[in-house]
Amino acid sequence: MRASGLHRIKPPQWGRVALFTFSGLLVGCASYQPQVLPEQPDFVSLTPTQHQENPAQSYVLSFAQLQARVLQDNPELKAAKLGAEVAAAQIRKASSLPDPTLNLTRDTPLNGVGLISAMNQAIGLDLSAMMSRRERLNAAKAAQIQQTLNYTWLSLTTQIKASDLYVQQVANAAQTQVLTRELAEINARLRQSQAALAKGYITQDRVVADVVRAADLTRQVDQLQLQATQNHQQLNALMGLSPDTAWQTEGWFDVALPDAAAQADILAQLALHRADLLALRAGVLRADAQYRAALLQQFPGLTFGVSHANDTSNVQTAGFGVGLTLPIFGSAQAGVALAQATRAQLNAEFQARINQAASEVATVQRTLVAYRARLSQIEARLPTLEQTAANAQTALDAGYFSAGSYLAVRATLTAEQLNAIQTRQAIIQAQLALRGVLGLVDQLALPKSPINSAPP
Repeated sequence: MRASGLHRIKPPQWGRVALFTFSGLLVGCASYQPQVLPEQPDFVSLTPTQHQENPAQSYVLSFAQLQARVLQDNPELKAAKLGAEVAAAQIRKASSLPDPTLNLTRDTPLNGVGLISAMNQAIGLDLSAMMSRRERLNAAKAAQIQQTLNYTWLSLTTQIKASDLYVQQVANAAQTQVLTRELAEINARLRQSQAALAKGYITQDRVVADVVRAADLTRQVDQLQLQATQNHQQLNALMGLSPDTAWQTEGWFDVALPDAAAQADILAQLALHRADLLALRAGVLRADAQYRAALLQQFPGLTFGVSHANDTSNVQTAGFGVGLTLPIFGSAQAGVALAQATRAQLNAEFQARINQAASEVATVQRTLVAYRARLSQIEARLPTLEQTAANAQTALDAGYFSAGSYLAVRATLTAEQLNAIQTRQAIIQAQLALRGVLGLVDQLALPKSPINSAPP
């Protein structure tokens, strides 16, 4: 019987065949490159706009610019965006067919006459992996959708967090302006009072009242400046800027909100458009695909292969082999239980988020009504308080009003001005919160409205 061509290869050529085979397997292989970790901060720069006349002035950061910078340069969003590449690689891995297995053996006789080397060649394929390929691919596709939607939701929540800090800065600057103006007037009065006290024109109680009021105003200004520094640092971090980057806010802004009827419609269809709920829905689909794959793993795993061999007397044989993996120790059943429990947990979480969203929308809507009513009442009282403070000043200068009573009137006016600023801040923060709950991801900023006019 003639030996096959493979058997007639001389021994020195086997190394060459192995080399060619190994080289062919390496054609599609990726090479290793070490990952270089960063050692220094990688901050972005805040370039002044071209229309800015004096570059030495502090950069004015508008609300719209804040949102754009957060989306573009936020470090957490940059890292989350790279997750899409991981999800795409998972799809490629799940869609690939199982690699066949190839076995080659050669036994060379050490003694005997007329004997040849025994050869055995076999190729096999895991058929059970092919059976679950569809489920694995569906799970990977759902994971990619989930990753994309999670990124969208993270972008929205990060924008709203930065917007909330921004409006705090706007309100902080407005309150600081009111307190600084009041402090300047008190200090001017205090200098006059001290000069008058030295000449004996007034009594000590008037000077003491001014000193106490000036100290209280200074304390409030210091607290606001400390809070402004902390908020500024947080916003720099959210925009990927260095901690010492200087800028100032543009001022009050309004937030676009649909009317009450539109809000009700959006809430009714929240599960169909809010990014985190859609991501959770994709997670449920992924868990469902994994559950179906786990069900298939309850059946015996099947491998199939064909082989060809010859012994040392050159007797040729050909055949096939079938292998079974017997799921008898409960591993497959445990996988089914895990996948089923995961799917049920995600479904319960989905329902819980819808319930929470409905409660939050109702709470914020009621809060907005209360804040707007409060602001209207404050704005109605302010002109009267301003006139009262002016009359008190005239009466004090004429000697008909005590210093303590005058300072009490001024303190009431200042407190009401601060209350108006804080209420405006609360309205905008509630509007931002409502947009977040409703999952509205389009442009947030609109031109200034009468509600958010400049502080008194």
